[in-house]
Amino acid sequence: MTINRQADRPPSHDFLNRCIPTWRQRMPRRFFLTLTLMLPALAATPALAIAGAIVGWGQEDSGQLGDIPPGNDFVDFANFYATGLGLRSDGSIAAWGYDSDGQVSQAPTGTGFKDVATTYYTGFAIDSTGAIFGWGDDGEGEISGIPTGNNFNQIVGGYYAGFALDDQGYIHGWGDDDSNQITDIPTGGGYTDIASWYANVYALAADGSIAAWGYDSDGQVSNMPTGTGFLDIAASTYNGIAIAADGSLVAWGDDGYGLVSDVPAGNDFIQVAATDLTAYALRADGSIAAWGYDFDGEVSDAPTGGGYAAVYGGYYSGFAITAAEAPPTNAVPEPATAALVGLGALGLLARSRRRTA
Repeated sequence: MTINRQADRPPSHDFLNRCIPTWRQRMPRRFFLTLTLMLPALAATPALAIAGAIVGWGQEDSGQLGDIPPGNDFVDFANFYATGLGLRSDGSIAAWGYDSDGQVSQAPTGTGFKDVATTYYTGFAIDSTGAIFGWGDDGEGEISGIPTGNNFNQIVGGYYAGFALDDQGYIHGWGDDDSNQITDIPTGGGYTDIASWYANVYALAADGSIAAWGYDSDGQVSNMPTGTGFLDIAASTYNGIAIAADGSLVAWGDDGYGLVSDVPAGNDFIQVAATDLTAYALRADGSIAAWGYDFDGEVSDAPTGGGYAAVYGGYYSGFAITAAEAPPTNAVPEPATAALVGLGALGLLARSRRRTA
């Protein structure tokens, strides 16, 4: 099946002539650390190391796979289009892949950075003071529109745009606003996570409810699930994906390539990521589930077995960070704080993301 979405896209930008969207986000994107569904008897299971090596699969055309830097000290990753940014445990940034506007060659040096993100031709990072730094293309105000201040703790890339959370949970956005993804940002604070891919944006509130706004061609905004208790969110171009309170996956929006109907079963998912038409989810045992569009091996070449601490979507590709050692069943990623919910019963304990205040 072929989906042609060219006519659905905002008209102000030129896209590559492919049968599906050519738009990829970082996945994440950011390094999610999530507590799992587990038996209280396993509460003392050794934790996964939070630093590891980056692995990738899928399309290779600008060195985004072949030039992945060596090392087992990566704690976060971002990819949009064909540029990769890796955040090491000392806060230094490794950049590789597509470099049309200096998004690789102008990446900042030094240490202490806390988060990284990319959009088409622009890189973002939060430095040790909590300020946002940008480099590369500024055609839509991706750099000149960066908010001032030093109270930011998460950043993601969107459609020629950036979004950030401050330390009070307020959402800040800048750059392209073709689908009102900047104009319609929810007011008020208390948000704990944000996700974007094309021009649809999601935010997770402290009670686990989801806010959605922006591009809504296929119900990716208007059909978002209601209720509370959601643990993680991800955005593809025409879909949203979330982890429910019981650890199961929920998807909404367009069902091209089975992104909705082929959601993997189970209630042991701890992190979710997506690209245009492909999605990934990390299980508590460190294994990766993949589904959706598979033209370049985005699904079929996904790694098997356990041993992964985070998963990300990329430009017609997927990426993951390995754990320092293969995770035991129902291991709990660190850092995390657990509260047992009853002897002998499975319980959803808590959710924690890697973030330095």
